[in-house]
Amino acid sequence: MRKELDALDSAGASALISPFAIAEAYGALGDADRAMKYLDKSADLRETMVLYLEIDSAFDAIRKDSRFVALERRVGLRE
Repeated sequence: MRKELDALDSAGASALISPFAIAEAYGALGDADRAMKYLDKSADLRETMVLYLEIDSAFDAIRKDSRFVALERRVGLRE
C-alpha cells in the first residue's frame, strides 16, 4: 500500500483523488508528515470529511501531533 500511495503522491494524483482519502491512508500508516500535507489540502478545499477528524480511526496514530491539533482548531473542532 505504501508503494502505491507514494506513486500517487509523486504523480500529483491528488487532483483526481480526494486529498482526505489520501490523508486517511497515510494516517493509517502513521506517516504524519504526508497525512498532514493532504489534510491541509483537504481543509483548504473545504472537503466535508474534514469535519470527521475527531472520530476517524485512520488518524489515531497522529492524533496527538501538534499539527493535527492545530488543524482541528482551524476547522472549528477545538477551541
